[in-house]
Amino acid sequence: MNNDEKSIAYAFIANGVQIYLSDSLNYFTISKLICNNCGHSWYMNLTECFLCGALNPFLYRCGECGSFQSITKSSGKCSKCNSIKLVTACPNPDCLSNKNERVFEEANKFGGVFNKDSGLLISQQYCIKCGNDTHRYQNYKIYVRKINKDKIDFKDLGIKQEEITDKTRLIIKRVGKNNTISYGLLKLKEFINKPIALDGLRKDFNLIAEELFPIN
Repeated sequence: MNNDEKSIAYAFIANGVQIYLSDSLNYFTISKLICNNCGHSWYMNLTECFLCGALNPFLYRCGECGSFQSITKSSGKCSKCNSIKLVTACPNPDCLSNKNERVFEEANKFGGVFNKDSGLLISQQYCIKCGNDTHRYQNYKIYVRKINKDKIDFKDLGIKQEEITDKTRLIIKRVGKNNTISYGLLKLKEFINKPIALDGLRKDFNLIAEELFPIN
């Protein structure tokens, strides 16, 4: 990959998109797991309580005073009472793990519902935006070209026509005055044997990612 391709690849990664390099190195594939209904990101590292479906808040709950605190900032002791009885409990007060004494004791014995050893957590089952229960991978084949003209012909891109599908996209990276950078996104299949006018460029790459992975 050249530097222009690397910069685009890293920009996609910053937007939560996975990158897969091709053997030919002429393009790369991007992929994102999304809700099948609304397009919102579907997080494989997000977990839910098996008993009630509550999302993992990534907090410790103190077994002595009941206060919550961040897992990442925890020193191993409760910040309020210095107790070391910290568990990754379900935040839902109506969950069986909080209301049923036997389940409560069993969950806490393994460090709480969201402890990896508890057996009471599952991966994300429902979209956190719309509640839909199905998801899919949205994939695109990406070519990157740095272009400093107002118009370019398809034949000048160095891309084989037979490699283009409905999911093939061209990302234009253009450097303007004072080294300002703008980006364009084109569905290549629409420009075979046509001149490509470089208009409607965007200064924010996040807009490119949002166009490829829109949220309804």
